[in-house]
Parts: sequence; C-alpha cells; structure tokens
Amino acid sequence: MADGLKAGDLVQLNSGGPTMTVDEVEPWDGYIRATCSWFEGNKKMFDYFRVTSLSRAEKPGPAIAIGRMPGKWG
Repeated sequence: MADGLKAGDLVQLNSGGPTMTVDEVEPWDGYIRATCSWFEGNKKMFDYFRVTSLSRAEKPGPAIAIGRMPGKWG
C-alpha cells in the first residue's frame, strides 16, 4: 500500500480497528512504515505500522444531531 500513501490519508488496519490519520510515511529498517494517529475519547493516540498492514478508510461523514433543536422544530 505504499503507493501514494501520504500524510493526511485516512487508513485502517487490515484486521479492523479505528480510522487513523497518516502523519508520516518513511523507510524504516528495511520496510516502509507509517506513523498514524487517532483518538480514544479525548486522548490522542499514535503508533507506527507497516504500510502493508493498512488499507485506505472512507472519510467519516458529518456528525448528525439527533433530537430537538430549539427554535427549529419545537
């Protein structure tokens, strides 16, 4: 997957997990790795992954408000 992978791309581990943002792609110890970040609640996490273990992820859609909005429908 190293083809065209760049900072800002959204990815996910091939085995699943959270959608992550690629922060950097670089050669490392004989392979290409990506530094990726994501949030768990309000805590920012990051780790390094071989690009062969990543797949492109769909961009998350906009948040949708559920419930009544004052002044609009009630």
